[in-house]
Amino acid sequence: MAIQITEDYLTKIPEEKAKLFKDRGLEASQLRKFYDELKLQEKRAYDFGATSDDKFKEKILPFVKFVKAKVAYSVGRKVSGKALVPDEFKAHMDSQIQQVNTFNDLKNFLLHYQAIICYFTYYKEKGQGGQGGLGGKK
Repeated sequence: MAIQITEDYLTKIPEEKAKLFKDRGLEASQLRKFYDELKLQEKRAYDFGATSDDKFKEKILPFVKFVKAKVAYSVGRKVSGKALVPDEFKAHMDSQIQQVNTFNDLKNFLLHYQAIICYFTYYKEKGQGGQGGLGGKK
């Protein structure tokens, strides 16, 4: 099943997930870490000319799927008795990465992930007495 771009996939779902991840104590650095890893795989696909389905599946897809293991490791790690990454983040990442099978799926998922980061930043700043936006003043 291909990842389809819809309004909900780029707005409603990311906003709900961002609120949940913030409430569960996910750190922005952890959120960005996995986004950066997936962006690296997108760049590798371009660099290796692996944007066609066959080349992508051979050269890039295994590394995209490997991100699930990296997320699991971060869920399992604890710093000062606190998990670095909540189970809810792992569940969402697992379900999304499972749907990535083509280069286009990866690009669509990255847009969804970027929206999560945007909403996460908004809610994190709003909750900490920030300006309540993505850089603009109220």
